[in-house]
Amino acid sequence: MKCRCAIAFVALVFLLTGCGGPGGSGTSSQPATPTITWPAPAAIIYGTALSSAQLNASANYPGTFSYSPLAGTVLSAGSHSLSVTFTPSDSSKVLSGTATNTITVNKATPTITWNTPATVSVGTALSAIQLDATASFGGASVPGTFAYTPASGTVMNTAGSQTLSVTFTPTDAANYNSATGSVTLTVGGSSGGGSPSYSFTNVKILAGGYIPGVYFHPTQPNLMYARTDIGGIYRWGPNDTQWVPLLDWLSDGFFNGGDAIGLDPTDPNKLYVAVGLYSNSWAKNGEMLISDDMGATFKTVPLDFKNGSNNPGRGMGDRIAVDPNMPSIVYFGTRQDGLRVSTDSGNSWPQASGLTVVTSVSIGGGNFMPMGVVSVLPIKSSGSSGSATPVVYAAVAGTGLNGNSQGLYVTTNGGSTTSTWTAVAGQPSFASAPKPMSPMQAKLGPNGSIYIIYGDGAGGDGETVGQLWKFTPGSNWTSGTWTQIALPANVGGPSDQQGYGSVAVDPSHPGTIMVGTLNQYWPTGDVIYRSTDDGATWRDVSSEKIPSLPNSNSPNLATHSNTNAPYVGAPGTVSTGNWNTGLVIDPFNPDHAIYTFGGGLWITHDLTNADPSASSVGIVDWKFEDEGIEETATNVLLAPPSGNTILLSGIGDVYGFAHTDLTVSPAQGNYQVSRAMPTSMDFEQNTPTTVLRASDGTYGATPLGVISTDGGITWAGFAAMPPGTKTGGGSIAIAADGSSIVWATQDTTSVWYSKDGGKTWTASTGIPAQSQVVADRAKAGVFYGYSGSTGDLTMSIDDGVTFFTIQTGLPIAAPFTAAPTLYSLPDAPGDLWFTAGGNASGLYTNTGTAASPYLTTVSGVQKSTSLGYGKAAPGSSKLTLFLAGTIGTQWGLYRSTDGGASWIRINDDAHQYGGIDHVTGDMRTFGTVYFSGSGRGILWGTSTN
Repeated sequence: MKCRCAIAFVALVFLLTGCGGPGGSGTSSQPATPTITWPAPAAIIYGTALSSAQLNASANYPGTFSYSPLAGTVLSAGSHSLSVTFTPSDSSKVLSGTATNTITVNKATPTITWNTPATVSVGTALSAIQLDATASFGGASVPGTFAYTPASGTVMNTAGSQTLSVTFTPTDAANYNSATGSVTLTVGGSSGGGSPSYSFTNVKILAGGYIPGVYFHPTQPNLMYARTDIGGIYRWGPNDTQWVPLLDWLSDGFFNGGDAIGLDPTDPNKLYVAVGLYSNSWAKNGEMLISDDMGATFKTVPLDFKNGSNNPGRGMGDRIAVDPNMPSIVYFGTRQDGLRVSTDSGNSWPQASGLTVVTSVSIGGGNFMPMGVVSVLPIKSSGSSGSATPVVYAAVAGTGLNGNSQGLYVTTNGGSTTSTWTAVAGQPSFASAPKPMSPMQAKLGPNGSIYIIYGDGAGGDGETVGQLWKFTPGSNWTSGTWTQIALPANVGGPSDQQGYGSVAVDPSHPGTIMVGTLNQYWPTGDVIYRSTDDGATWRDVSSEKIPSLPNSNSPNLATHSNTNAPYVGAPGTVSTGNWNTGLVIDPFNPDHAIYTFGGGLWITHDLTNADPSASSVGIVDWKFEDEGIEETATNVLLAPPSGNTILLSGIGDVYGFAHTDLTVSPAQGNYQVSRAMPTSMDFEQNTPTTVLRASDGTYGATPLGVISTDGGITWAGFAAMPPGTKTGGGSIAIAADGSSIVWATQDTTSVWYSKDGGKTWTASTGIPAQSQVVADRAKAGVFYGYSGSTGDLTMSIDDGVTFFTIQTGLPIAAPFTAAPTLYSLPDAPGDLWFTAGGNASGLYTNTGTAASPYLTTVSGVQKSTSLGYGKAAPGSSKLTLFLAGTIGTQWGLYRSTDGGASWIRINDDAHQYGGIDHVTGDMRTFGTVYFSGSGRGILWGTSTN
């Protein structure tokens, strides 16, 4: 019995210890499987050694980690696999484990080190002394090759500041990017001295031209942009105190207009600008300018299609849209080349094959143009960050009739050129409408609805009717609810001026919308209306009841302050303006709104004074906050040598100004007699306060010729006009002593002279009609004529009564290029100069005599488009010359103090203003120069040397 009990006890012990030991569950124990956690490492740059920043796996048990590759390893550029083996501290209880990860190694970009070279003299050939850039990364030299522009051996034959650039190509292109760098080389005159240092600023007018679009950044407070049709684009950012021009580095005025602006909602620094003035068959292709620093610098991407910033319809739509979920995808609705979709942040722009559009829009006068895709609207909520937004709408300038495309399309698989697009169901049909309409603009509201303004023309002129529709998408996105919102009748406007061209939404307040009329000129101009109940009621927030127009129906609940720019109208007479196409509400401040017009933009900071929209009598005050914007097309500049007037200008649209202070917009405003574009101006050399002006009366303005005796402050028409002229214009000149006037009108077969101050006119003989006429500034009674059609130079020594030919074969004028121009300098009789213009080469001066002038080319000047003269340099007997042209291979603005024997460039690549047009110097201050940019107003340059 004892033995059996012992056996039983042993068996019990075995059961207790063989299944987990005393107190166990009665089952066999197995080592645990560890959980290894290893976050995906961030991308690194080539040259970065692997470290704990990447090799940072952890486990839920103690142990050690063995990595492959090891810490300290430097990986090549590309994607690499990483692995780790975990060894537990107690392998009897925990198993070993492994894990993998992936890391991206980006190429390294070498740092270009290039010290500013020492000043060289004109005639120096570039060599390794100047071209000595190096490339390094992480303190180590990077092997590779350097390509310099200009190349080694180039002779620096132009004085001034010259930009040298280099492109570095690494030998190890698998691991290193190419890199670029630049320095500025100062090229002194032949004596070895440095070039003059110039500073440039605008002669203040403020605005003056059409601003088709204005934009608030959707996610960055206090950041806004404005695009002009011919004068660049502007930014007002968080650190700016006025509008900042962004395209002054452009040298070609064809690209100095913005057809569209695109803002990246995920990156306030990113900016896209589509440039190119015209989409006509004769025009060049456009360009896309891309900035990563709010427009401080740009990359230029050539396009294989045309833009049209100065074409009809330039206020239509928001053609560029950045995908809010994947910002490398950018949409651009072109005028005649379909929808373009970039998937590489704008570096390439292939056409979307799934959306082929045909549009033909009225531009007035029985003419039509294609307007294409005017607005693109990605619906952020339809997707998620990191993937292409699937739902995208495109508003097309189509009526759906006579072969035209529909007005609104949608894709539900966006982000690709092969996305499938379909017309949205139920959209407005104009089959029975007396005037079919197409979308002008489309805006996405904060409630997910799309507001579309329709019109029967492209605008600014030519539109007569408009409609506003709201589309609320349904669950399938291709259909939904369409609601027409009744628009208010224009306040007192005639029946053929009931068009609308703009719509805005308040991004923070659903149901608050604004609309702007288009093509209403009287009695108040175009009008801005606002609603806070989704268009059920409207309130006029812009028009004023002008006393001289009693038929105005304006509620007179708005004011316009023009104290900083009196030319826009006297207080109490200023109203909205015309051609409102840019209309926006600040997404961060509902009181802050902007609307644009043909002469600039108006800004309010108290928009909600209009609440509630139906009944409020609160005044909305609009201010002309256009500081920094200067957008005028200048065609005449004169700087009288004495008198209160410092500068006289002739300008399209706003006529011109007499500036007695260059830093303020003139208190007397612009020329009121006549209110037409000047084609020519001249002052009497002996009495510079006497000024003449000829104006183009094509659109009915009178008088056609005017005279001022107070330096251009006030004007009076001539007592009579030359016989037969209907539009005046052309070229006008006055003798140095005022004894006679010669006028070559643009529409008669004669050139005319008057010896009684414009009371009577008699035909001159011996001079071709439409010649440019110039008075000799040093000898009274002598006039010169140049015919741009024949190339003949004529001269009169009897007050313009008779002319005789003194030279033939000079360059002739050509369309769309700077015209050849004749100049007379006041230092001596017969001091004639002649710029060959854009169609020919060279600069000419008189190498004959005063009695028998003969123009020959000046050595060293390749191109000349405009010439000015100013006060001689200290110690020089020659008037200072200023030239817009090309010397050697460098286009620019040049100065000569030795009569054209040598030239120094005084502008640089950052100050080209889309091209420099009309130039004049200052006879009062040495070195001061005035010139016009391409749509960039009037610039004023000064130098201390």
